[in-house]
Amino acid sequence: MEHLLLGTCSAALALPVQLVYFKAFKRHQGAICKWEISSYYKTKYFVVEKSLDGIYWEDVGKIPLENKESSSNTYSISDDSPFSGISYYKLSEVDINDNITPYSISMLEMESSNNLKIYPNPSHGELNIEVTAESEASTFELSDVHGKLRYKIQLSSGVHTLEKIVIESGIYIARLKTNRTFTTQKIVVTTE
Repeated sequence: MEHLLLGTCSAALALPVQLVYFKAFKRHQGAICKWEISSYYKTKYFVVEKSLDGIYWEDVGKIPLENKESSSNTYSISDDSPFSGISYYKLSEVDINDNITPYSISMLEMESSNNLKIYPNPSHGELNIEVTAESEASTFELSDVHGKLRYKIQLSSGVHTLEKIVIESGIYIARLKTNRTFTTQKIVVTTE
């Protein structure tokens, strides 16, 4: 999902900001979010947040509104510690009454650290999970393409064999979370 715009705009009830675009990009070892607005009304500042799953968000930072007379206003904020793998960035506007309006979400895929290997892929229901993360414990999750969690377990470094954890054929997203990294991998399961 590249953009998610919330709300409707009409002459009678206009949103405080008219967003032209919002996009997250890779930059060196970090990420940068850029956006442009064409108009604003009673806007105090913008908030950018990031998430691993699109549910739980943490602050990247806030950017005050610049009162420019030009027809378009562009903004950016850097994230020097982005998540590895797939993550999401969300732009929200905060008005002068401290009301928050979310505007757009941009997905970004950073190079994953090589702390997760899953084989065979495709699988017939048995997975070998090799965890090389230098962490005391890692959380392994397996979700279907709709985001429904199908399996969750705590794993330490090493090779773990999980038998018959998924009975349906399909595409699944494997996630390994440590205290410092987040790695994702697509898994294909066939039961035939």
